[in-house]
Amino acid sequence: MADAGYEVHYLTKKVFSELIQANPLVDKLWTIEDDLDSVILALQKEAYFKVLDLHDNLRSIKVRKSLRRDTVVFDKQKLSNFLWTRFKIKPSKTSSISQRFVDTTAGFCKSTLPLKPSFPLEPSVMMSLAKYNLPASYYCIAVGAGWATKQLPSHKLQEVLYSLSSDNIVLLGGPGEESLVQKLKCGPRVINLVGRLSIMQSGAVVEKATALLAGDTGLMHIAAALEVPVVAVFGSTHPDMGYAPNDSGDHPPIIIQNTHLKCRPCTKHGRVSCPKAHFKCMEDIDMTRVVSALKSIPS
Repeated sequence: MADAGYEVHYLTKKVFSELIQANPLVDKLWTIEDDLDSVILALQKEAYFKVLDLHDNLRSIKVRKSLRRDTVVFDKQKLSNFLWTRFKIKPSKTSSISQRFVDTTAGFCKSTLPLKPSFPLEPSVMMSLAKYNLPASYYCIAVGAGWATKQLPSHKLQEVLYSLSSDNIVLLGGPGEESLVQKLKCGPRVINLVGRLSIMQSGAVVEKATALLAGDTGLMHIAAALEVPVVAVFGSTHPDMGYAPNDSGDHPPIIIQNTHLKCRPCTKHGRVSCPKAHFKCMEDIDMTRVVSALKSIPS
């Protein structure tokens, strides 16, 4: 954006740097691995005009205070989320996190164009997938999630695989999620790419898919940004907390959830296990609804 009279610098953990490198709107990428202090020293040498803190945690607070610049901080709505998850007091008004990100920048970043999430993919990423010989048409399934209470149990995924045995399916997931696939009986039309792709490669696979089935995960948001149809199953979290997939594309996301539980949502981000030990938010999901939702999407 230097040709517009300003530059955009982006600071993130090194593990997430791949997500930013291909973004044409970012002029310089800074990464954190272990030594935050050395990064801060380098940032202090830059002539920043504004600092936008979209994380508002201990690390980002340290960075913004060290830079001593005019700062805009994203409101994480901690109190309303606490009241909802702890006392089931739902806020009267909710909005998507992507829209809240946009609203946070309103004071110094103005645009007359409609803003929506995007996920830039470089041609080299697409070319790197050639060796997998993906079929012309397939569904994607994200087998895992950041927390156990946000992912479909293996036996639920197995029901989907059985029901879609005549369709091509690509399983996606990150490192450490390979064990989830070991619990599944995969037919000849299932392609297992779990733990074998980068985040960008996974996004490229999703871009060519008929639809993505996922829990409340990063791939769900990537698919929405790519305007790929999404069937999202929410467990312990709730889409009305702002983390529903963006619906700006031609195919609004299909959200499936158990709406009959008083204990839900029990968390904003997810849990290691169900605090009540029944996990009904996922166990009571009728998987025929999930399969029907996928089948309703034109290939």
